Amino acid sequence: PFNPSTTITVSTLQHADVTIGVHDALGREVQQLHSGPLERGVHSIRFEGSRLASGIYYVMVRSASSVQTHSMTLVK
Repeated sequence: PFNPSTTITVSTLQHADVTIGVHDALGREVQQLHSGPLERGVHSIRFEGSRLASGIYYVMVRSASSVQTHSMTLVK
């Protein structure tokens, strides 16, 4: 759970074009956090959720070789 902001950590095994977005429970993207190349390694991205309603949101990390989804809970 977080309120109103959190840090999302993404690890990449190689240099790749990556898109990171936050989606609501209906699958709509509410904010795009990153779109473009990321070097190999661990990256931290700040997500500000103060304008969103309390609830469950999903972080989707997409690259050419994989898609990963993780849930997070915003509590106000």
